[in-house]
Amino acid sequence: MIVNVVFNDQVAAKMLVDTGATTLKLNVKLLRKLNQSTASAKKRKAVTAAGVVDATEIIIDKVDLGGAVKRDVMAGFTDESHDSLHYDGLLGLSFLSDFKMTIDYEKNQLHLIR
Repeated sequence: MIVNVVFNDQVAAKMLVDTGATTLKLNVKLLRKLNQSTASAKKRKAVTAAGVVDATEIIIDKVDLGGAVKRDVMAGFTDESHDSLHYDGLLGLSFLSDFKMTIDYEKNQLHLIR
């Protein structure tokens, strides 16, 4: 399911809900739009569906999904070759784990309750 998310009250993005992803995964284009500093970013290995890749870890100040808000959210990014053309990143558990989540498939709606 693809959902509309707003980062830092400024940047709208289409994110794929991925309960198998430990953190948010941002496409490089989205990272550029956020103008997010990577000066204090941590390098790590990430296990993906495509295998183990080099990743960089950052903290996003604010993530808002239809009024469900979380601050200081762990996110990662990899090189552009792993980015999707259909969405701006993955909405993983670093955001979703704060909420009880249900999906109404008939209405194509995601419901989050804290």
